[in-house]
Amino acid sequence: MWWIFKIRRKEIVQIFPNLLFFILAILLLISGCTKSNLQKTVHAEAMSGIIDLTSMNFDRDSPVKLDGEWEFYWNQLLEPEDFKSKRLQMTGYIHAPQSWNGYMVNGNKLKGDGYATYRLKINVKNEGRIYGLKVLPMGTAYKLWVNGKLVSSNGMVGRDRLESAAQYLEKVVFFTSQQPEVELVLQISNFYHQKGGFWYSLNFASAQQMEKSILFKAWFDMFLIGALMMISLYHFGLYILRRKERSTLYFSLFCMLVSIRNLTFNEYILTRFFEGLNWEAVIKIEYLSLYLIVPVSLAFFNSLFPGEFSKRLVKGMQAVSLAFSVFVLVTPARIFSYTVDSYLYGMILSMIYILYSLTKAVMRKREGALLVFSGYLFLMVAGINDIIAKFTAVSTGIFFPLGLFVFTFSQAFILSRRSSNAFSTVETLSKDLTVYSKELEEKNALLEKVDNIKDDFLANTTHELKTPLHGIIGIAESVLEDGRSMSKKHFENLKLIVASAKRLSNLVNDILDFSKMKYQDVFLNIKPVDIWQVTEVVLALLKPLANVKQLSLENEIPENTPLISADDDRLRQIMQNIVGNAIKFTDSGQISVSAVVKEEMLEVSVSDTGVGIPTDMLEDIFRPFEQGIQADGGGYGGTGLGLSITRKLVELHGGEINARSEGGKGSVFTFTIPLSSEKVNKSSTSPVIINPLEYELSITEDKGESGFKCSDEPTATILIADDEPVNLQVMMNILVEQGYGVITAINGLEVLEKAMGGEKPDLAILDIMMPKMSGFDVCRKLREKYSLFELPIIVVTARNRTDDILAGFEAGANDFLSKPFDRKEFKMRTKTLLELKKSVEQTITAELRFLQAQIKPHFIYNAMNSIVALCRVNPEKAREVLLELSNYLRGNFDFNSTEKFIPLDKELSHVKSYLAIEKERFSDRLTVLYEIDKNINLLIPPLLLQPLVENAVRHGLMRRLEGGIIKISVRDMEDHILLRVEDDGVGMGEEKLVGIFGEKGESVGTSVGLLNISKRMKALYGYGPDIKSGMGKGTTVEMRIPKQKG
Repeated sequence: MWWIFKIRRKEIVQIFPNLLFFILAILLLISGCTKSNLQKTVHAEAMSGIIDLTSMNFDRDSPVKLDGEWEFYWNQLLEPEDFKSKRLQMTGYIHAPQSWNGYMVNGNKLKGDGYATYRLKINVKNEGRIYGLKVLPMGTAYKLWVNGKLVSSNGMVGRDRLESAAQYLEKVVFFTSQQPEVELVLQISNFYHQKGGFWYSLNFASAQQMEKSILFKAWFDMFLIGALMMISLYHFGLYILRRKERSTLYFSLFCMLVSIRNLTFNEYILTRFFEGLNWEAVIKIEYLSLYLIVPVSLAFFNSLFPGEFSKRLVKGMQAVSLAFSVFVLVTPARIFSYTVDSYLYGMILSMIYILYSLTKAVMRKREGALLVFSGYLFLMVAGINDIIAKFTAVSTGIFFPLGLFVFTFSQAFILSRRSSNAFSTVETLSKDLTVYSKELEEKNALLEKVDNIKDDFLANTTHELKTPLHGIIGIAESVLEDGRSMSKKHFENLKLIVASAKRLSNLVNDILDFSKMKYQDVFLNIKPVDIWQVTEVVLALLKPLANVKQLSLENEIPENTPLISADDDRLRQIMQNIVGNAIKFTDSGQISVSAVVKEEMLEVSVSDTGVGIPTDMLEDIFRPFEQGIQADGGGYGGTGLGLSITRKLVELHGGEINARSEGGKGSVFTFTIPLSSEKVNKSSTSPVIINPLEYELSITEDKGESGFKCSDEPTATILIADDEPVNLQVMMNILVEQGYGVITAINGLEVLEKAMGGEKPDLAILDIMMPKMSGFDVCRKLREKYSLFELPIIVVTARNRTDDILAGFEAGANDFLSKPFDRKEFKMRTKTLLELKKSVEQTITAELRFLQAQIKPHFIYNAMNSIVALCRVNPEKAREVLLELSNYLRGNFDFNSTEKFIPLDKELSHVKSYLAIEKERFSDRLTVLYEIDKNINLLIPPLLLQPLVENAVRHGLMRRLEGGIIKISVRDMEDHILLRVEDDGVGMGEEKLVGIFGEKGESVGTSVGLLNISKRMKALYGYGPDIKSGMGKGTTVEMRIPKQKG
């Protein structure tokens, strides 16, 4: 039982706010009822113009309403004296308070405009007491006499609009009566509102009770209005602090509108403070406060429970309400006052819709829904009370402000709880963030430590690499110097070794420079340097690389340019990095170097006609490890340290570097170097000495020599593609040694031109990172024409990650090699794929020849028997059948044919011959239909269609006693030709369908089984035939033959 108690305690904690709300509401309701009971009200009603209050205890009873039948004098403005001296014609008795609209006079219904006089006699005890009379605004001007004395008036009473003026002002008058009868005479006129007459009750009591009632009402109204305004301002402040929480804004507006409504409705409290306020303005404020409550309420509840409200319906209701509000602003009261009745119907519908939506929120157990729903019930009572009090003159006491207070409290409580929950969440997140921040600081410290370890390792490793690299370069160069007995091929390979080793040495130097700059351990040997001479040397150094792309390198720096103060080695490094970068990103055109003196600096510019740099990347390229991006998304390789080191070196010289470029329009790199203050003769400056072998990579300048073949007939032709000349040379050397012919390409587009436009290679080896088109894209393009065994592909990349390998296989590669690859592994993978390709081709040819020989003799015997029978009865028909048999056997006995493809017409000819023979044998049991599009020139593998037809006739149709129909279709589709064989024979079950393509697939038909057809199609096209069949439902076989295969 203890667990039940625990659950109940938890539930009580959850519903505590709702319990508190209900308790508060009940207490407020009881207090209102108690207040009403303590001040007893005499319920009396006027009859025939007289109300009897003789039984009323004026010392104790609260004010009584002078409601009932008043004397009514239409179109007469009478004063008390008129009732004494004249014989007056009374129109009748009219119930007050209510509008005179619709009152029947001489058979006609009265409208709002007009004037009239009311008269009432009050019977009281003759006690000589002081009485109080509370007069609320009447429509829309009035004068009131008590016992012949004018005691109160509002506006100007007149017989037309020109004579009258409207005003709303609550008044309380006190008078003494020594007589047992009190006479009230009331003049009312209206020419400003749609409704005229006696709108609100007159309250009558002793002066003492009237003052108590007025004081209590004033105190309560001020409290309610002040509380609403404070709540409104408070929640508006919350919205200013947290603008995302729209519900606080809407609730603030709602409270403000309700407070304004209380200022301008019924007793018109606003006019107490501003007596001279224009009547038109007062009534506009009254109507606007009513009309705007609906859209604001809808917005508020929708923000609390958006899932329960229809956005379209809410916006529609809001639009209608706003339209009514605009109408109030632009029209006078006598016009817009007609809209209130229509609007109230819409208001009631909107209140019902809100109640319905809140009910859904309660049913769905939304947070705070029950409390909001409960408060809204009180609000609905208040709204109904507002309507009744305004238009039916029936008062419901003080329950309207109580209900309004309860509703406001409930909504404010919900918003407060939401804010509290949000604050708690923020507090929790703040604590978590503090913990996370500490963890992050610890990890950052650890990362800094690891980064320092990495930098130390990198510096030490690169430093250790310099010694063996220098040894390799030195030994190789010494062999080159004594290379007289060396063959040209070996000489060129040694030059490649020296160049590659020096490039690696430069990379090691870059890494060492980067490490030194990071720790500010770089020192410059500043001296006067000739910028023109340095540029000449750098351009000569890089000319072999530019020649590969047929680029023009131009030194546009004048020879008489002043000397600069720089470290000549570091200046050469700056120039070499910038010009080398320009060569990398320029496919055609020229690269020029210019300089101009600007004050105390020399501004050097390197411009190119390359691919350009996107504007948003101009700053990123100077950051470490940032690499250029090709237009197709591929990278250009490199470490991404060159430009970063260049910027550091320029800044160490006291200059600046920047880049200007637009994508596709070339780039301009500009850096500044201080001018030398020393006057030195240019001829005395030492030139920078370099060895051009450093970048001479044995690349033929004749782009036509893009391949190499051995003197003997090659065993296979291999296409290799790489944008690195060294890699091309290495792979070419290995392949030529194996007796293969080699075709080379340096970018993706060149691969496609050579593989698809000329002689088809037997194998392709593609680097993934190539200019113009990546290796993956090239692989996909090749697979559109060649199958996996027709052109095997090996993809090569420096990244040996799983996702790269998978991407390669998905693109259609057969194998994968990672750089740097082992020489033996490269040879074996190449050899394996070539032998596999050859084996697949031999297997398919042998299987085709073997299956061609599997002609079943009984078909020939049956055909011959049919011919013999025809010879006796129809020799001519026998001759035709014999010719068809000859055509059929010619195609099937063509054992020496090695053709991989035959024309579709030839295959159809065999099919038609076969069907003609079978038609003669089975007569009406076999019906043949053809549906063949015209002008189809297609090559297909032999014996692809005919075996399917034979299988359909023998195993599908002829197993039925009545035979059936076979239909052969050849349709020209967009990118392929569709071959279809349909029959309405016995069909096949699912098990047999599975068995056909399994390892033990049966051979069906006269010569070639479906298994063989499926194998050949998969080998050629990558997919087999589609078969649909069912027992007793016939069989349909479809084959899609790509057009490019033809």
